Amino acid sequence: MFCPRCSKEIEDGSRFCNHCGYEIVPEANSVKEPEPREASAAEEEQEPIVSHSALESQYGLKWYKFLIWFDIWATALTNLVATVAYFTVFNPSMRVTMWFSVIVCVLNAVYLLFVRQALARWKTYGPRLYLISFVIPLVRRVLTIVVANIEGGSALLALNRTDFTNLILNVVLFIVNFIYFRNRAPLFTE
Repeated sequence: MFCPRCSKEIEDGSRFCNHCGYEIVPEANSVKEPEPREASAAEEEQEPIVSHSALESQYGLKWYKFLIWFDIWATALTNLVATVAYFTVFNPSMRVTMWFSVIVCVLNAVYLLFVRQALARWKTYGPRLYLISFVIPLVRRVLTIVVANIEGGSALLALNRTDFTNLILNVVLFIVNFIYFRNRAPLFTE
């Protein structure tokens, strides 16, 4: 069986094309072939409209729903809690480092809320912004260490075990989410 929209081969009895998402309308139980007709120039230029909900039903979206309804909110909230934590462990000699960390945590929380809205509205750039959110914690940690070392007079740039574990976790999550969103690219078209 071939898709009437993109002409790629699909499984017999499929309701949607796996390639373009076109909804296949089952034909009535008739043996008679439809008569070909001439399409007008306007009809040839128009591409069939596929509803977004039809595409959504084709893909498994449990992970996507977990991301937009829990994970991104929880991460943004964690950033705001970290901001409060910086004030509770205030060290007068590390004032610049503390303010740098606070500003970065608040900006990251705002960024995550922007990413959540882009994903929830199926924006084309939403998945890319989400993938960038895995790089931000690493950059933030490295910059915080650099600022702390400059302020403290030290030249040591070291990642502790927790930082290393977070780095590995972020790389794995980046790869998994990259594959996940690449396979669902037709959903993000707005």
